[in-house]
Amino acid sequence: VSSLSTPPSSSSSSTDGSTIMPMPRPPPQSASHALYSTILQHRSSAQSSSAIPLAGVHDALSAKIFAHHGAPALFLSGFGVSASLLGIPDAGMTNLVEMEMMTRNVYSAVRGLSSSTTT
Repeated sequence: VSSLSTPPSSSSSSTDGSTIMPMPRPPPQSASHALYSTILQHRSSAQSSSAIPLAGVHDALSAKIFAHHGAPALFLSGFGVSASLLGIPDAGMTNLVEMEMMTRNVYSAVRGLSSSTTT
């Protein structure tokens, strides 16, 4: 087991001087476990000095497309949801219920897909 797979007791520094914040391990059944695993793999690879690319998605279809083509992580923005759901800019018109609904739809669409499904 790598030392990266267990949460450090305090913040540590990487080789480039940046601080690596400790992360407690999420339960394997949680939605955040896949992201946690991606971060650990990235930290232990030769690419550890580069950023993890995040694809901004606005609905389940865009999430599925990015996930299918190998995006290691996705994020859902308030503007994207507001624009795709209501056709208006993010001016506080979407509420928590709508954001949760879109988040659940995105998660359901990409659940079970992995970067190994790239073409």
